[in-house]
Amino acid sequence: MNKGKHRRSRSTQLSGNDSWTETPQSRIVDVAIGAAKWLSPFSGGVSPQKKSPTSGSSFKYLTPSTPGYPKYSDVFSTSEPAGIPLLQVYPVTMGSSVSIEVGPDDGLFECLDDISERKKVLKGLLKKVQQNPNALKEDDSPYFKYDLGFDDIKLKNVSLKEVERKLKPSLTASAIQRKERWAYSDPRISGKTTDTYAFDVIKGEKAGQPNCDSFYAEGFTKMLLFGVADGIGWGIPSRRASQAALLGFQNQLKSSITKKLQKVQTWDTVIIGEICLEALNTGHEFVNSNTEAKTTFAGGVIIELANQGRRTRSFDYCGSSDEEENRIIEAPKKKWALVAVSVGDTLIYRYSSRRERVTELTTSDRTFGVRDAGGSLGGSQPDYRNLSLHFCLLEEGDYVIAVSDGVHDNLDPEILKQRPIDIGLNETDWKEVPNDTKNNAKRKFKEEKLNQIIHHYPDVDISAKTIVNNVIEFIWNTTSDHRNAYEQGAKLQKDWDTLKPADREAEQTRIQAALKDPAGKFDHVTCLCIKAATI
Repeated sequence: MNKGKHRRSRSTQLSGNDSWTETPQSRIVDVAIGAAKWLSPFSGGVSPQKKSPTSGSSFKYLTPSTPGYPKYSDVFSTSEPAGIPLLQVYPVTMGSSVSIEVGPDDGLFECLDDISERKKVLKGLLKKVQQNPNALKEDDSPYFKYDLGFDDIKLKNVSLKEVERKLKPSLTASAIQRKERWAYSDPRISGKTTDTYAFDVIKGEKAGQPNCDSFYAEGFTKMLLFGVADGIGWGIPSRRASQAALLGFQNQLKSSITKKLQKVQTWDTVIIGEICLEALNTGHEFVNSNTEAKTTFAGGVIIELANQGRRTRSFDYCGSSDEEENRIIEAPKKKWALVAVSVGDTLIYRYSSRRERVTELTTSDRTFGVRDAGGSLGGSQPDYRNLSLHFCLLEEGDYVIAVSDGVHDNLDPEILKQRPIDIGLNETDWKEVPNDTKNNAKRKFKEEKLNQIIHHYPDVDISAKTIVNNVIEFIWNTTSDHRNAYEQGAKLQKDWDTLKPADREAEQTRIQAALKDPAGKFDHVTCLCIKAATI
C-alpha cells in the first residue's frame, strides 16, 4: 500500500489508485472558463447532478454505508458543483454569527469605508476621459498600466452602483459586527498577516507597504466561512483588490444562504458549491468596481455533515497500514466537510489531528514560476485559468489552513535552496525535472514541511493560534538572513564615508556573499487557520 499519497478525482467516480492524478493544464483552462459561464450571477443554472436545489427526495445522498462515499483521503478538485460528492449537511442557519475575524487592520471593512471616495474617483475619471480620451493612457498617468478607456470607467461606475445595492441590506449588521468583533475571541479561528521585507535605513521605510494580503473568517455554531486573498503587486490598489474580493465573497455567500433558507428543505455539499462559485463571481465584480488591481483568492465553507452514520472508528484512510489503523481506532469523531473555491496561487491545506498529517486541498502549480499566479479576480474579465472548486472530508478537530504565496513559496524546496536530489529525485538541477514530477515532489515536500512546522514545539498543545504562530515564525526565520543582509547593505551605504576603507570593503564582501543565493522569498505573508468544531 502507498502510505502518504493522496488521490485527486474530478468527479464522484473514484479512481482506482492511490496516487495523485492531475488533469492537463489545457483541460483545466477549458473547464474553468466553462465553470464561470455555467454559474454566472444571472444564469440561474442548476447542477446536472440534481433536478433542483429544493427537490429533496428526487435524488440520493451518499452516506457512509453507500458505495461511492468519499474516503477521508480523497481530495476533489472540480470545475463544477456537480463534481462534488453529494452529501447532506447540517441544516444551515444564518442568524448572528458567533465571531468574525478580519485582517490585516480592519480588513474588508476598509474597502467598505472607501466606497464613497471610490465613487468620487470614478466620477472624476469619467470627466477627465470625456475631455481627453487618451488622458489615462499617457505615460505620466497613474492609470497608464491599466489601459482604461471611457467605456471601462463607465462600466466600473455602473458595477459600483450594483455593489452598493448588494451591500445595502447588510450595512447595519456589518457595522455591528465591526464594532463588536473584539468582544469575543473564537478559539476555532486564528489569522495573521505580516511581511518579510527589509527596512531601508536610507529611505526610512520598508518595501511593499501597505500589506496587500487580506483574510476573513466568520464562525457560526456548526459552520464557518472563510477566505484569503492576495492582491497582485504593491500599493493601495492591490490592497483594495484583496479586501474587495473578500467583501464580495462574504456578502454574496451570506446573501445566497439567506435567500435559499425559505426554499431549500435539505442542504447539501453541491448547494454549498453552487453558492461558493456564485460568491466568487461576485468577488470579481467587487474587485473590478473598487480598484484597477487584481487579486488571487481561496475561500469557502466548513460545515458539519448531517448523516454521521454508525462507525466504530474514524474514516478509513486509503493506503494506510493495519498498524496505522489500529493506532487511530478511537471513539468516533463527528464528520465535517470543506467546500471551497480558489483562483490563483492562494492555497488551502488540511491538518488531520488524528493522523498528524497535512494534505494540500488545492492544486498548486509553479510550472511557469512564482511570478505567474495562474489566475485572478479583477479587470474587465476574471482570469479563471485555474479556477477550481474543492471538497474533502474532515473530522471534528481537524484544521483548515489557508495561506498566501508568501507562506507556501517559503515551503518550496527550490526556494529553500534544496536540490531535487536532496529530496529523493534523481536530478541535481530543478530545470532538469519534468513539470509533473516537479509539482508532485514539491507538493509532497510542502505538506511534510508544514506538518513539521505545526509540531515544532512538541510540548505545546496544537490549536488554530499555535499553528498560525508557528507558520509565521518559520517564514520570518527562513527569510531572516536575506533580510538582514539587505538591511546591513543599506546601513553600509549610509555609513560608507564614516568607515575605514578596509572595514567597509570587508563588510561589503560579506554582504555580497550573503545576498548571492539566499534562501527564502520576500513577500506579504498570511496564514488563516480554522478548526472544524462546534461552539
